[in-house]
Amino acid sequence: MSIEQNIYSDKLSHKCLIRIQSVYTTLKSAEKKAADFILNNPESIAEGTIIDVAEMAGCSEATFVRIARKLGYTGYPMLKASILQTEEEETGVLYKEITPADDPISVVNKIFQTSIQSLLDTVGLLNSDSYLEALQHIQNAKHILFAGVGDSFTVAYTGYLKFSRIGLSSYCSQDFDIQLMEVSKLRSDDLLVIISHSGRTQSLYEVAKYAKLRETPILAITNYPISPIAKIADTVLLTATFVPNILGEIMTKRIPELCLLETLYVNTVMHSGKEVSDTLANATKSISINKL
Repeated sequence: MSIEQNIYSDKLSHKCLIRIQSVYTTLKSAEKKAADFILNNPESIAEGTIIDVAEMAGCSEATFVRIARKLGYTGYPMLKASILQTEEEETGVLYKEITPADDPISVVNKIFQTSIQSLLDTVGLLNSDSYLEALQHIQNAKHILFAGVGDSFTVAYTGYLKFSRIGLSSYCSQDFDIQLMEVSKLRSDDLLVIISHSGRTQSLYEVAKYAKLRETPILAITNYPISPIAKIADTVLLTATFVPNILGEIMTKRIPELCLLETLYVNTVMHSGKEVSDTLANATKSISINKL
């Protein structure tokens, strides 16, 4: 049974739920069995010992320790402590699928609510150390290459435009060959920023592998922490967008990516010297020529 088909307890901590969602498809069969037990029986885990829980779930104790670590906890005790809904968290169904029966205004409300929720989930899961490391990479980089494919290219190109505006040497192309050529110019004091929701886009993975060979730091913005691109990256910033949908590619999953780039851009401007401020002011003034 997939996680989308699971009817999980509404007492499960939402933060724990989205952590499970982010890694579920990468889990081995025994780990999925343990994850399913967590989804459906959070109270049993919160109240029982790891020995009791492992016996009830039909898994080994080691399996629960492994899955706790894959979910980003230091160990099983931390997983146990975070398993139940807290008073501050909202309960209920958070991601409602849009159906043909929905009227236009309902569609508007659902799209906005899912986008808002994905932003809240993303900032709620933000790892401060990883974020500060990503910011340090950007501030230290002599040249930044932004890479994305499809809708993620739009996000990557936005990053390129922003950082170019403040005078940082940047480049972005959606052509795979050009991406590889640009990576061939990168050095250890440059930076590759990859935008990939799934973390599994083949061409972007190849770009990341090439950058790794050149010992260039890699910053990945992705939804899945155990994806191939996340594994090869030096620093990972996670989004948290899990939206059942009938339309395939949706912009909701790109909004947290854009916001993360925006925060990195604003922090860079705020913590840079007068030269960056002057460059931004001059760029803004030059663009005003194109305004009526």
